[in-house]
Amino acid sequence: MSTRRVSYPKTVEKAVADRVALRRFPRPARRIAQAFRRMQDPTPAISDVLDTLGVNGVVSSAALRPVLADGVIAGPAVTLRYAPERLTVTEGHRRGEKGKLGHMDAMALARRGDVLVIDGGGAEISIFGGLAARALLKAGLSGVVVDASCRDLEEIRSLGCPVWSRHTSPRSGRLRMEAVEINGVVDAGGVQVRPGDLIVADGNGIAVIPAGMAADVLKAVQELLRAETGTR
Repeated sequence: MSTRRVSYPKTVEKAVADRVALRRFPRPARRIAQAFRRMQDPTPAISDVLDTLGVNGVVSSAALRPVLADGVIAGPAVTLRYAPERLTVTEGHRRGEKGKLGHMDAMALARRGDVLVIDGGGAEISIFGGLAARALLKAGLSGVVVDASCRDLEEIRSLGCPVWSRHTSPRSGRLRMEAVEINGVVDAGGVQVRPGDLIVADGNGIAVIPAGMAADVLKAVQELLRAETGTR
């Protein structure tokens, strides 16, 4: 297990401050996320309810896989979007460019219990690793969804950091990927995610519940689970 120490900023760095779409946004009541966290395998029932509501809000674990084999997370989304750097890694090093990763800045805008959702365009490049996992846990976030690659798997597992990602890759995102927007609309596995949407993830996959529908979806899921229990 690594002994590396890490800190995260209390304020957003000036370099990315102009890329913050929203600093404040409505979040569902905490009791809603807590109720989903207490459920066993909540995403199948959420998927069924979202189907009845006509909402495209579910990502399978085949698309975004859990690094940890079990467990449930639930919390409001804080979003981060990446694009490929214009310069090559070699040219970036030659010019002495600094990395333009943004997860630490996104965490500085998050609240305890939030879920970081990173849109990396499905890149086979790591934009989340062991240091980021340590920072995420220190900030009190529930977990992270990465539509790109992560690395340092054993460190992430030893930390018990909940991560869902499309790929794993040892290739660093530094000088390869650039943070272009924090708390804007992102794509996670083909599903639109907005800041404040309720993210629920387990071994089956990920459910994205629009923030304004979270209370109604919870009520419908609870009713569905009670009905299913009565037939077993």
